[in-house]
Formats: sequence, C-alpha cells, structure tokens
Amino acid sequence: MPHTLLTRTYLILSAAAFAWIGLKTMLNPQLALAGLELLPTSPTGLNEIRANYGMMHVAFATVILLGLRGGDYLRTALVLNIAVAGGLVLGRLSSMALDGMPNTVALVLLGIEVVSVLCATLVWRVACKA
Repeated sequence: MPHTLLTRTYLILSAAAFAWIGLKTMLNPQLALAGLELLPTSPTGLNEIRANYGMMHVAFATVILLGLRGGDYLRTALVLNIAVAGGLVLGRLSSMALDGMPNTVALVLLGIEVVSVLCATLVWRVACKA
C-alpha cells in the first residue's frame, strides 16, 4: 500500500481540523459554537457540547493520525473520515429539507465536509488498492 504525500497530507490536515474543533470547543464552548447559534445555557448543555464537539473530535483526530502508520490503521482512518464527514453532510442536507436553510457558517462547514468526503474517497482509491 503506497504511502504517498497525498495520503499523509490529507491525514494530517484532517486530524488537525478535528483536533482544532475539539480543543477549541473544550476551552471555550460558547465562543466555539456561537457561529452555529448553539449557545449552551446549563452545565448539562456544556457537558454535552464538550463531550461531543470537544473530546470526541480529539479522539477522531487521534484515530486519523494513527492512519499514518499505514495498513489497517490507514483503512480505519479513512473509513472514519468518510463516515463522520458523510454523516455530517447527510445530516445537514436532511435538515435543510426539513428545517430550511441554515446560516452561512453551517453552509461553509457543509462545503468543507463534502470536500473531505471526496478527498478521503480519492485517497482510499489511491492508497488502498488491493
């Protein structure tokens, strides 16, 4: 399985994005999510946001970085990336159909998530050929 510059670059950028979201949200959840109009008002809301946007994203980053080891780690990192970003895309599109158009921040995130799925799929095709 070739470990190309494309593969390494994608994994590092993806892990950095997940880690940035996670750490930013852990440190200041109100500020991190204000652009998405998610404003926690209770300890329970903060707990949920720190868990789901915070440390879960850091865990995603960790698994993606393990993909740099190649082999099954790479496959797992790419599947995780496709599944998470793909789930976000489907969730956002479903919400648009059910709830209407979100703000510009959410639309930018949708674009980034679509690109992430496409890039992960490309890397999979290049790096995980049988």
